[in-house]
Amino acid sequence: GDIDCTSTYERKIVAKALSNGTARVVLYHNHPVGGSTVYSQDDLDFTLRLGNMLLLHGITIYEHFIINEYGEVYGMRANGILGELDKRQAELMRSK
Repeated sequence: GDIDCTSTYERKIVAKALSNGTARVVLYHNHPVGGSTVYSQDDLDFTLRLGNMLLLHGITIYEHFIINEYGEVYGMRANGILGELDKRQAELMRSK
């Protein structure tokens, strides 16, 4: 990673979730500088991309937390940001 970004590979997270036989995952990352818990477009894009990949295996994102340098926490699900994934999950369930 770098001061303002890091590399995370969705396939590694999916593989780990599958190998553990999990039904849900909790994601978290920090914003160590600036005190912000506001998600970036990259945070959102990554979360939705990963969420869609996980849904193909019947795994959901329970929550994605962002923690700032002061220990303040923002939850994407708690703030309604993961609704798109919930709709997709409902569609997949109906199609089975």
